[in-house]
Amino acid sequence: MSQSSLEDKTLVVEFDTGDVKNIAVAAGQHKAVTVRSLFDGTPQPEIGSAQVKNAAGVIGLELFGTLTQLSGVILTDETADVLVYPHIATTGGWNTGVVAYNPSDEACELTITACDAEGTLVNRFEETLASRAKFVGQPAGLGFSELAKWIKVEGSEPLVGFELFSSSDQNLLAGYTGVNIQRASGILPKIEKDGSTGVALVNSSGTQTTVTLTAYDDAGSVIAQTAFFLAADEKKVDTAESFFENIDISEATYVAFDSEQQITTFQLNMSSDQMMLDALEGM
Repeated sequence: MSQSSLEDKTLVVEFDTGDVKNIAVAAGQHKAVTVRSLFDGTPQPEIGSAQVKNAAGVIGLELFGTLTQLSGVILTDETADVLVYPHIATTGGWNTGVVAYNPSDEACELTITACDAEGTLVNRFEETLASRAKFVGQPAGLGFSELAKWIKVEGSEPLVGFELFSSSDQNLLAGYTGVNIQRASGILPKIEKDGSTGVALVNSSGTQTTVTLTAYDDAGSVIAQTAFFLAADEKKVDTAESFFENIDISEATYVAFDSEQQITTFQLNMSSDQMMLDALEGM
């Protein structure tokens, strides 16, 4: 976008409590606000969600956390009829939270399923989500079996949603969007050099597929390649290096994936000192 095409904006923030606040953003301006600051510094514990309107041409990010945790997700006007949450971590000091939100004016009928790593169905139930309401919580609290390793939420109305991972000691937090992340090819854009990179791939297409992973360095040179089958609804999760078994990919900086069917992927990077965590969907 050229500088001459920029224009002033007044963003309209509609909260689920019925409150409406405006945020003036000048052409080309960067502005950061907290929810509290929109209410003269008064905490708003009753607020659970909001929609930002009149935001065409504006790039936004939501940040959330505690005194020791911080993460964020990109704000977007994209929606999806199906949300896939490709990994559930509930052991080894990890927690998982999932969120599905109905932004429409109509109630949404949800069909929610969960499978184990081999693709066996372990949960299926239906729920009605009111207009501007959320399906949110940790898997156990939402009624999912401890065998569940990934979740799919299908809606009669378009949905938005994201997934969060956190450490039980409340030092680490990372989130990423669940909207339109199913694809047949893409990249996992970073292999952590000072720590570890975990990768999860779910064949959410319902049809067996062959997945090819190719590791590249920053110059675009191929470092290694591997291929494997994923049965319908099957999931594989491991470190990036382990997917390539006995092949050395220490020089690789990112991984591309190609599949005969659409799959859902994400990566989780953690620093060696366990002070930083980030999550990103396959792009």
